[in-house]
Amino acid sequence: MTDNSTIPSKSIVSITVFTVLSLTLYILIGYFTPRTNTFPLLSYWSILFVAYFYIISKQTTTRQLSLLIFAGIVFRCSFLWSIPALSDDYYRFIWDGQVWASGINPFGYLPSELSTHTTFVNEHSIELFNGLNSRYYYSVYPPIMQYIFRLAAIVSPNSILGSVIALRSIILLSEIGTLLLIKRLLRHWNLNPTLILIYVLNPLVIIELTGNLHFEAVVIFFLLWSVYLLNKNKLLTSAFVLALSICTKMIPLLFLPLLIKKLSLKKFTIYTLVTLATSVLLFFPFIDEQLLSNLGTSIALYFRHFEFNASIFYLIREIGYITQGYDVIQTAGAALPIIFVAIYLFVIIKNKVANTHRFAELSLLILFLYHSLALVVHPWYLSTLVVLSLFT
Repeated sequence: MTDNSTIPSKSIVSITVFTVLSLTLYILIGYFTPRTNTFPLLSYWSILFVAYFYIISKQTTTRQLSLLIFAGIVFRCSFLWSIPALSDDYYRFIWDGQVWASGINPFGYLPSELSTHTTFVNEHSIELFNGLNSRYYYSVYPPIMQYIFRLAAIVSPNSILGSVIALRSIILLSEIGTLLLIKRLLRHWNLNPTLILIYVLNPLVIIELTGNLHFEAVVIFFLLWSVYLLNKNKLLTSAFVLALSICTKMIPLLFLPLLIKKLSLKKFTIYTLVTLATSVLLFFPFIDEQLLSNLGTSIALYFRHFEFNASIFYLIREIGYITQGYDVIQTAGAALPIIFVAIYLFVIIKNKVANTHRFAELSLLILFLYHSLALVVHPWYLSTLVVLSLFT
């Protein structure tokens, strides 16, 4: 990046064309293109990525960088009033919020059980139930997400669009916070500030997090905030914020053991206790005799019955078809997590974590290994890999 604040006319044209073209395509995807329209969607995504790779490959001045970051925020805001077009998970988000707002533990019942519950059934809940893709699964969304869902239910108790706007507003605020943290971490580690463009302009990140309403945005914000606080040696606050990330989605729990190689045993013990105690407190409103059983049932389904975008498993499955004549998900689904744990422990034992930069690098490696061996890898899962890759 150069410090020259004068933007050449060619660069002005490039940035203007990129911004207008991308914004138009995001609006088309968000408001006018059903997910059944495969060819237009593939075309829009392809053009967005070509434009993205073109713009991040160009040398960028300080002023251009600011303009492009602002453009990335505008792209995200363009989805504010849209109903997610490529994912229907938002129905379950709103459902869980409505359930808890009605005084019912969202972990306690299947949606199919509540669909006839006299104190819960109304026109709005019936509309939500009809949109659910998880009627026969217990909720698997951790406490922070449940708090957010309930907030949306309070803000908009009878409108799906209103709830979507409330949820998306939280995601937008999280994304803006993430951008501020990325800038500070890049500066702290003396990395090229233009690396932020890889995240802020990434079409996958923009569409899947803000557009399709996925809460990796909140996970990433809390995770980077925790790392930033760790940089500042604010261990207790960092541990508290890491718990917020873990209680949004459980994946950041994988990164906690890395700190045993960075902190003294006493500091690591205190850090871990604060993280775990905060997590327990966040789970406290939901704790009953059914919680562990119902969560266990859903997790077992996830590991033994679901498969999507799996990489190594698909190779194993094909070998299973050839050698066994059937889908080996039952056995492979149980074996792959064990293999991951073995590799995970090896990575932790064999690597030194001299500083928080190294912590971020090893977190990226662990997450990459996890997704490589996972049976389910939805596109939005990759957003955390994208942001961690900025620091390697």
